[in-house]
Amino acid sequence: MVLHTCTHARTHARTHTQAKTLVAISGFCSETPLGYEQVLADSTTAIVSFLYHHSKKFADRNLLVTKAVFSACAALLRPDVALPSVPQHFPPELFEPLLTAALKRLAEPKFSAIVRALFQDVARFYGLRPACGLLLAAGKKSNAPKLLATVLQLVGDCAARFGAPALNLKGLAEYATGAKGLSSPRPPVSSAAKELLTAVYEQIGAKWLKLLQVTVAQAKDATAIKRVEELAGKLKDMAVKGVQAADAIVSNVGSGAAVGGGGG
Repeated sequence: MVLHTCTHARTHARTHTQAKTLVAISGFCSETPLGYEQVLADSTTAIVSFLYHHSKKFADRNLLVTKAVFSACAALLRPDVALPSVPQHFPPELFEPLLTAALKRLAEPKFSAIVRALFQDVARFYGLRPACGLLLAAGKKSNAPKLLATVLQLVGDCAARFGAPALNLKGLAEYATGAKGLSSPRPPVSSAAKELLTAVYEQIGAKWLKLLQVTVAQAKDATAIKRVEELAGKLKDMAVKGVQAADAIVSNVGSGAAVGGGGG
């Protein structure tokens, strides 16, 4: 009993010291002192490797450790980093384990915001398609409605930031119309899927609807087929109303010009 207590105390002390060290590193990466930007750039590879090896390959369950590690990595990859060379020194082989570990915390309130931001910054350097591949893989392994809805929302964020054509549209159509998307019996999940499919349609148009219809027909999913047809009807109506509104604006502008011309 005494031995167990001593061992536990040593482990706790070691974990506490480790967390403090990682928090300090995270602070340096997030708020690099003026004049130390080049030091950060030169040390990026070593810093990320240290974070990886001292956080159980980014998968540590300790709250302080995980938050410090994710925050440090996000800071090193942020778009407004003082030196562009900093992200370029991030070890590319560690993108996948970082994303894999981070996505497991995606639906957790304490980590959702930082993981969503980290995901997009990693995608800029790792590649959008492989990053989204890991994201959808995380969704396929889960049945938690909150995580599934967040996965779809995050893909939507990427479509808005990088452009829908940059995504693997065929793979996305298969996932987003399936049981973890549009045909899900869980309203939060199916609603998130509708929002995503609509957002992609707004960028791509009729070709996207055709792909969705072909995809659900091949899957022979009756629920998905019905919901895609319902969605297609709404999107077509939306497109018609958009054209009518544009025509009305043009007509009004023309009428105004005619009135103005008559007064001269």
